[in-house]
Amino acid sequence: MKKLNSNHLKLIAIIAMTIDHIADLIYPGMQNNIISIILHIIGRLTAPIMFFFICEGFYYTKNLKKLSDEEYQIYSDFKANYLDIYFPFL
Repeated sequence: MKKLNSNHLKLIAIIAMTIDHIADLIYPGMQNNIISIILHIIGRLTAPIMFFFICEGFYYTKNLKKLSDEEYQIYSDFKANYLDIYFPFL
């Protein structure tokens, strides 16, 4: 019996996110349809899987300062480029 490795988990997360996005296109606004709710629940599997990979990366890294600096840079770039457009009072 084969075990799940990180590539399998990433593939599951990609498929789940794709299902969630397709459900959002087909059923906008999360209607009270049982099919749309099930598809969105499947899509919500992506976040815990990605959080797991963030924790794994943090645990196995050799240089925490470099990792923290890179994550801060990504966050500040995202905030400067996107959040200020949608939420100007942050």
